Amino acid sequence: MKRFSMVLAMLLMSLCSAFAQYADVVHWNYAAAKNTDGTYDIVLTGTIKRTWHIYTATPGGDGSQMPTVVKFDRTAGTSFMGKTVAQGKVIKEEIKDLDVTIYYYKDKVVYRQKVKAAKGSTIKGSIEYQPCTDEMCLPPVKNKFSVVI
Repeated sequence: MKRFSMVLAMLLMSLCSAFAQYADVVHWNYAAAKNTDGTYDIVLTGTIKRTWHIYTATPGGDGSQMPTVVKFDRTAGTSFMGKTVAQGKVIKEEIKDLDVTIYYYKDKVVYRQKVKAAKGSTIKGSIEYQPCTDEMCLPPVKNKFSVVI
């Protein structure tokens, strides 16, 4: 029994260290930028490690690609103006064997949401995405964020 426990503990430590090397595949920065009309842009900037990518909001493919989803918590006194806009170079990849086309971001992507809120307000939300390479995908990641205007 002692030997089994030792083997199990070593296996769990190996798995944890294997996933730890992928923990920072996408590094996110969150900020607010004031516009000239008194509104603010909530800016979410994702820097994606080399060889990795995350899918767009409309990834195409066969349905197995997880779209990136940005959600904002609704709070009194805050108005969200328009839709969240993604900025970045969209990579279009045709997979001829499967007869599908997929769309994703490499290197960097920026999401912007225009809001009307009082100075000092806190905007909260989450961004959910799935980091992948050409060979594998990690489990979906959901990052919560908070930005003070």
